[in-house]
Amino acid sequence: MPIPVTPDLKSVSPAGKILYSLMLYRMQLSKSRPEWIDEDGEPFIYYSLKDVMNDISCGEKKALQIFKELEEAHLIRRHSQCQFSTPRIYIPTNRSDEA
Repeated sequence: MPIPVTPDLKSVSPAGKILYSLMLYRMQLSKSRPEWIDEDGEPFIYYSLKDVMNDISCGEKKALQIFKELEEAHLIRRHSQCQFSTPRIYIPTNRSDEA
């Protein structure tokens, strides 16, 4: 799946682009499964810190940095359910999703 080129993506590191690509792939799978759609009809994914560390072959500090980078570029939005759970990750599909 090609990554859509947006102005926000230009400031993202290569590792961030790889993770974003993996997230887009997961999001496509989520859209076809009702259990991955929230109460507002928005698809979401779970991507744990441990999974990111494994998939990108990096440490915890780098994985957290990549999450922060993607959030600051408005490419993802994380929503924590509770303190000890993996947050839901939403990928805005248009500029109005960023509110």
